Amino acid sequence: MEIGPKGVKLSVIDIKLSKDRDYDYSLKADTAINTDAASLSYQSEKETHDAIALLMNIIKTKYGIASKKTFIVISSGLKQELDKYNKVDYFANVIRPKDLDPAIQISYVTAAQEAELSFMGIVPQKNRYNTDQLDV
Repeated sequence: MEIGPKGVKLSVIDIKLSKDRDYDYSLKADTAINTDAASLSYQSEKETHDAIALLMNIIKTKYGIASKKTFIVISSGLKQELDKYNKVDYFANVIRPKDLDPAIQISYVTAAQEAELSFMGIVPQKNRYNTDQLDV
């Protein structure tokens, strides 16, 4: 689950190891709830909190995904906005549903980390040394 400036995005991905030792990814769900998180208002914080709770319920009931395989990340774009007001930790605590498993952390990524993770998720391992990526 990614919390970005515009809202909360859920991606459920099935990962399997192929015969040639590459990972095969299958997208099972991809949905978003617009909460305008970057506005940093009481309303947007509540809507983001509620969106996380709703999407976590879907993760548990529809897909049966264990907490240890669930990740919630504040995007680099939202983190940059939160950094302006020194509110990253505050925001992560406010949007965290009370019944969320303590094993699930709400973390954040920097722009460099986000680029690296994006590249790793998009480009197959066998092509990583001869491929470039441009984020527009």
